[in-house]
Amino acid sequence: MNFEKIFKWINYNRFIVLGPVLAIVIWIVAIGCTPTAPSPLDPGRLVDVVELELDFKTWQGQTDLTAIKFEAAGKDLERQHLLMEILLV
Repeated sequence: MNFEKIFKWINYNRFIVLGPVLAIVIWIVAIGCTPTAPSPLDPGRLVDVVELELDFKTWQGQTDLTAIKFEAAGKDLERQHLLMEILLV
């Protein structure tokens, strides 16, 4: 019996009831949910925007360090090649 009165009231005031309920649901979905994506460095871990930027900076630092190591290895090979030429001449 009480449900009939409640449903009758909701039916009579459907837009007054539906408006705030929809607004609350949209607000919860928009504000309450943090978007995440799999990390490129560790695909098993979900990251948000801040963590993704940190992962990118970490990857960029590792890439720069690797480039420096390759450059140093190339210079070392050149030095060894010059030493071999000097010794063989």
